[in-house]
Order: sequence, then C-alpha cells, then structure tokens
Amino acid sequence: MKRLKVWLLLPLLLLLVACSKSPKEEFKARLQESSQQDKVAYQYKVKVKDIQLTSTSSTSGLDLSALRNASLDFTINQNLKNGKVSLSSDLSKINSALPKAQLIYAKKKAYLNADALVAFYGLDKAAFQGKYVDLSEFSQEKFPDLSKLEKESNKKSDLSWLDDLSDKKFEKSGDKVTATFTFDELLEAASKTTKKDEEAKTYIDLAKAAISDKSKIKMTLGKDGSGSADMNLIYAKGVDYGVKSIKLTMSYKKVTYKSVKTPSKDNLLDKNQLQELVVQNYKFTDEQFNGIYDTLKENASLYSKAELQEIINGYKQNLTDDQLNKLNALLNQATA
Repeated sequence: MKRLKVWLLLPLLLLLVACSKSPKEEFKARLQESSQQDKVAYQYKVKVKDIQLTSTSSTSGLDLSALRNASLDFTINQNLKNGKVSLSSDLSKINSALPKAQLIYAKKKAYLNADALVAFYGLDKAAFQGKYVDLSEFSQEKFPDLSKLEKESNKKSDLSWLDDLSDKKFEKSGDKVTATFTFDELLEAASKTTKKDEEAKTYIDLAKAAISDKSKIKMTLGKDGSGSADMNLIYAKGVDYGVKSIKLTMSYKKVTYKSVKTPSKDNLLDKNQLQELVVQNYKFTDEQFNGIYDTLKENASLYSKAELQEIINGYKQNLTDDQLNKLNALLNQATA
C-alpha cells in the first residue's frame, strides 16, 4: 500500500521539480518583472553603515566622518506611460534647516521646488514655498525624453549577463532570493548594454579604474516587490577622493502610487523672478553685517540723521531684526 502511494505521488513530485525555478532563474524573473512596471511607487531608505577616510580627507573642507550612520529616506512615483516621475525626500532628517525636496520629471522637463534650492544658501524658505524652477533653463542642458524610456521599458531588459555567472552566487530563503556580485561584474554588464553609447562607456571605464575589484554588492529581491542591497565600495589603490571605502545599505518597498502633477505656470519662477526673490530675502551673515556696522559706527558723526537713516533703509531688506535694531541705535551718534 505504501509503495502504491509513492507511485501515485511521483508524477506530482516530477511536476513540482520541473516547474520550480532555480535561485538564479527566480532572481532574473523578479528583476525582469520590476524593470517592466510602468505605474508604480517605491519608498527607499539608504544608510551609510561605515565610511573609512584617507589621511587627506580633511582637505575637502567637509567632515565626511559625519556621514557615518547618516540615513536618507525618499519616495519615487513613476508613470512611464505618461512620461512622469517624481522623487521626494524630507531633507530635514539630515539637517533641520533643510526642507522637503521634490524633483518632478515630465517628459523632457525637470522641475525642483524652489525652497529646497535656496535653503542651501541660508535664505528664508517661506518666501519660496509652492514655487518651482525649470532646471533645463538654469543648466542649459537638454534632458532625455521619458516617453522614450517608456518604449524601452516595454521591451524585455537584456539580463543575459546573469546567465554567465555561477549558480553559487544565487540563494533562495523563503520568499527571498539573494545574489552577490562584484562591482566588476556589474560594470561589465553595464558595458554590454551600452555598447553604442560612447559617453556612458567613458563613465563606466572611469568607474572601473577607480573602484577596487574587492568591491561587492549583495542584492535581495522579495516576492512582494520589495528588496534590499548591501554595498561595500572600496576605492582602488592610487585613487584618492578622501575616502578609502564606504558601506551602504539600501532597502525599498512598494507603496501606494500617487499621481505626479507638474507645476502650473503661475508656480514657475524664471531666472529673473528667482533672482528678485533671492535679493529680497537674502540676509547678511554676521561677518558681512559686522563689516557694515563697524564702518557706519566709525563714520556716524559725519552724517545727519536723515542721511544715516537713508543708508540704513538701503540695507533694510537684507537685515535681520536684530541687525536692524543695532544699526538704528547708531542714529543717536549722527549729527542733527
């Protein structure tokens, strides 16, 4: 009786074996599926687990060690059928003075919210909220048409480079499939897919020269569309960017898609409008103000109160309340 049960189960077992995919095939299928999605949204989290600096890292003027354990969250919404993609991130998690940044890409146009742009210059963000700038106007560069990307996404991505890799690089645990690559393998794959793009090939060759062959990335793909990557980036000997190596982790998951809306004409700032707003909202630094204050204090008695008041009024829009009060106090030293 037991032997009969085994024979009855045998066709089912053979069917399961025949239909099951190897970890490599499963990884390839999931990668293919994610690359062909038109309307989708993902939430990403990137964290710097470790950063090792060279002895010359201080010459950059930036404290790169502060990046250790720093993390950044951002969300991407894309609808390639109508050629629109948005990327948003709350930069205040890095620096409390920074706002939420939103980059909107619509066909051949790219827009950035103005308050994110000017926040890096210490300007009052409130005056720029709800306004956007057209990056192509400021960079004078042409942006690629996303509608062409949509056509490309309808084609199956060339993932044949995975077939040449050892099956040992791929593992499956539960619903997750993992692959471990060297950066050389990824860059070589990129070279094969960009044979006709000389500019891209140049950047790939530069990356090959700059990155050590010890650099690796471990990618995990979930069945539900989520994923993660652990990256250990080691720079090649003789390459000195102030950093020896960086360890990064990145995770992502699918979230509810939100329609990407492009800025209206009323909310767009051209160069002249942006410049005007910058001038109106620029505030002197302490160093700049102290230079003005010391000069006026030294020469206050040479001016009448009306003349000194006119000078102060000329600076007024660029002064903080404290700075203005300090200059107004000099009126007592002016001649009648």
